[in-house]
Amino acid sequence: MHLYHGNADITVPYQNTVDTYRAFLSSGVSPEIVTLTTFEGADHYTCVVPYLESYFNTIMKLEGY
Repeated sequence: MHLYHGNADITVPYQNTVDTYRAFLSSGVSPEIVTLTTFEGADHYTCVVPYLESYFNTIMKLEGY
């Protein structure tokens, strides 16, 4: 599972995602299973493009490109 969040987001506080990520790790989920990608300085809207770029790059790697 991939969690993505801009750390300047005030619509959905960044700390919510950090807390969720830490809860997964605390419950024994491997960091290979759940990852957190932080987009520095991005808010709720400006992290969309970096998120999509990251998402498509992940898909391309999985497909062998």
